[in-house]
Amino acid sequence: MSVIILLIHLLSIAIVLPPCDRCPAACAVESNVPREVHVRVFNQSRLDEAGIAVIVTVANRLWAPYGVTIEAATTPGSLVVIIASGSAAMASGASGSGVLGTTMFSDGHATPNIHLWLGAAEALARRLEYPNWPAEIAPPSTREAPLLHVMGVALAHEIGHYLLDTTQHSTEGLLRARISLPEMEHADPGRLTLTCAQRRTISGAVAGR
Repeated sequence: MSVIILLIHLLSIAIVLPPCDRCPAACAVESNVPREVHVRVFNQSRLDEAGIAVIVTVANRLWAPYGVTIEAATTPGSLVVIIASGSAAMASGASGSGVLGTTMFSDGHATPNIHLWLGAAEALARRLEYPNWPAEIAPPSTREAPLLHVMGVALAHEIGHYLLDTTQHSTEGLLRARISLPEMEHADPGRLTLTCAQRRTISGAVAGR
């Protein structure tokens, strides 16, 4: 009798378990067709050309597994990326100064316009590196290389919204609404991945973008 009860219990577990989103069968997609995303960067921050190059390089590293190459360009039709010194809250009057990047949408579709906020990245890094620093005294400057990695991840995230043409976030990977600072600093393509559904979309639905 106990064996029968155990078998019924195991069957009930198998029925209620969600489908595997990471197993090879679920993640089977067509071969990624190589494509380039041309970005035109308008720098309104203290960053120099070398710093901007690092940001683009980090974004490239995260998108390379999906056949997407990000190229700096000035040609018409390029994806416009504006890097601002402040934060989204300072510019728009909205709350939530921790916003690192935004993608403009019109009529429910992504437009080729992205804002990145260096000031928000700096504020986030300083709060985490110097949590007990007096509010009235400016803390030491944050480390530059990790900041550029954070900005690169933010760019890759926003490019995801553009290529997938969605405002939605996922519960894991690159398109999460909140990515931890250590994850952004390391910018590991093995952790900041696309979900299987996102991979399928990228593999066949963005040839025109």
